[in-house]
Amino acid sequence: CALGRRDPSCAIAPLSKSWHLGGGASAHFFLGQAFEAQGMVQEALTAYSQVFEDAPVIYPALYAYARLASDHGLGERVFEKIDALAVHDANPAVYYTGAKICLGLKDYDRCQAYIDKAMAKKEVSGPFFLLQAALFEATGKDEGVEKTLAECITKLPQYVGGWLKLSAYYVKKQRISDAVQVMEQALNSFPDHPEIKGNLAWLLLEEETDFDRALDLAREAYDTLPGQAWLMDTLGWAYYHKKIYSQAQWMLEQAEELTPGNGMIQYHLGMVLYHRGKLFQAKTKLESALGYISLDTRQRDKAESLLAVLNGKEGLKDEGENMIFNPEATPSLDLESQIPSETGESEDILKPDWSNMDSSAH
Repeated sequence: CALGRRDPSCAIAPLSKSWHLGGGASAHFFLGQAFEAQGMVQEALTAYSQVFEDAPVIYPALYAYARLASDHGLGERVFEKIDALAVHDANPAVYYTGAKICLGLKDYDRCQAYIDKAMAKKEVSGPFFLLQAALFEATGKDEGVEKTLAECITKLPQYVGGWLKLSAYYVKKQRISDAVQVMEQALNSFPDHPEIKGNLAWLLLEEETDFDRALDLAREAYDTLPGQAWLMDTLGWAYYHKKIYSQAQWMLEQAEELTPGNGMIQYHLGMVLYHRGKLFQAKTKLESALGYISLDTRQRDKAESLLAVLNGKEGLKDEGENMIFNPEATPSLDLESQIPSETGESEDILKPDWSNMDSSAH
């Protein structure tokens, strides 16, 4: 319970007592986690080491030991233990641990050697395919990435991670239509999976092809996983595309509370505020979004264009040909004549909110 509350200092004493009373390998494992969370590296390494010596099948302890030791310059000690375990236990999880640690250390040849050993023994699980794909990506072998992930969804169609990773690879290569096709196939196999629904919704928004379906998928995904910031962002962006701006703002603000340093959420929120006429708030969010690397060229160009307007450099109309006002212009303009008479949602009439502009903007 103490670990669950992220209070490792309170966890150490009862876990130590549990171990002394015969709590076994599991007590040692959680004790190692508590030590690690407290920054007690040597104590954590000792606890993890005891776990996989007493119960080698508890592979999370092996990985925890290997990761922590590698982070502190003890890589060779890690490989000695992994190789010694492999002599007595050829379980793929031992090789997986070695391969993953090697990938992190950029020891690519040794990483491939561990993967080859695992695949030579028996049929391997989905994470091995993802690890092989990650190795190909790290070494610049794009053809190998796509081939490996395609093999994964063919041989292990029930492994959701393979579908998600292949779609993400296509997105990275700006092959959005291919990513959509992969997610559509995945949805046929996993019709209730929230991550697949959420990813497909985002892709449809990127393609700008079916906003209605994107909104439905995003809502369904959010209903299943309501506490996920990325799903809140997707749903908020879907509301934006449907011009339901008030709901979009509320949802994106919830997402921002969970991940305040996310540039994409800041960009989306800035766009929504802009279309709601909350100009100064929009300016602040868009400027903040440009400070992050998560925005692509198209999004950066859009943000910079709108900021030019908000900084009074040029005039611009919104998608409905309604004038967006220059915040440096005099408020004595005939504002009402430029407010659209009809919108998709009465509460979302585009009207500049001058109260949001600070005095320095005039």
